Amino acid sequence: MTITFLIRFYTKKMSLWFCENFFLLIPMTLLFLICLTSVTIYFITKSGNSNLNFMFLTLTVSGAMVYLTSIIGQLKKHIVSFLFMGISLYEILLLLIFLFYFK
Repeated sequence: MTITFLIRFYTKKMSLWFCENFFLLIPMTLLFLICLTSVTIYFITKSGNSNLNFMFLTLTVSGAMVYLTSIIGQLKKHIVSFLFMGISLYEILLLLIFLFYFK
């Protein structure tokens, strides 16, 4: 088995699970993404004021807003699940960058 097959398999499984439990997961995913965004914003602002940090702040808040508007706009469940996974990975990547690279 190749790694791409495993990624596709688990992504599809997670998306199906998300779609089955969609209404139960909305509050949990919103709280998770809000907490993750606030921690990321804290570490971005802790590293100082610069144009690059302002761009990262804008992208971080925009990512959380995209997920929120996808729920409010009632997009299809599988699109919302991929948005949640993608935005969460993006926020975690930014958090790790600012935790270890910008001290």
